[in-house]
Amino acid sequence: MSKIVKFFDSLDGIKLAIFQSMIEIDSRYNLEGWVRGSEVVDVKPLISQISALTQENADLKREIASLRKNAVKQSKSKRTLKQFELQGTIHTVEHWRDMLTKVLGIFAEQKRFKDPDVLLNLNNNRATFFTFDESKVSRPHKIPLTNLYLGTHQSPDSFQRLTRLVVEAIGLPESSFKIIGELPNPNAHSD
Repeated sequence: MSKIVKFFDSLDGIKLAIFQSMIEIDSRYNLEGWVRGSEVVDVKPLISQISALTQENADLKREIASLRKNAVKQSKSKRTLKQFELQGTIHTVEHWRDMLTKVLGIFAEQKRFKDPDVLLNLNNNRATFFTFDESKVSRPHKIPLTNLYLGTHQSPDSFQRLTRLVVEAIGLPESSFKIIGELPNPNAHSD
């Protein structure tokens, strides 16, 4: 394409100029992507597949979001405690909070709570689990034979940890308490 304008005298001259210009354009520019009409791939199946995959991806993202939301609701709180052992005696309970309140009740009966501050400071003042004022805890439960209340809105892990801390605070060895049976809760349903 040395000249912008070319003049021709015949039809063959026009054909030759076009052919030369095509070769020159091909050598000067990368002309990838030029495909003959007969070689064009039918993209309708690809478009359908991309559409189906896009829909499946959106569905899976919604499912993941739902599972994450339900995982927070279900987490470990949907485990049901069946039995625990304390000082060689097996106790059956229905819920994690029942384990802790049962342990507290046993220790209260044994008069092991000589100093209630032991329970009040059990968690190093990071969170209130035990208090004399029931309005300071969520879902208060009165500990038998004491003036203390336990906040029962806790996770299973918190109830386990607190129970172990109570056993330690009373002065019993760690081996005197263990969880025997823990099962998934068949009645648990996600909202």
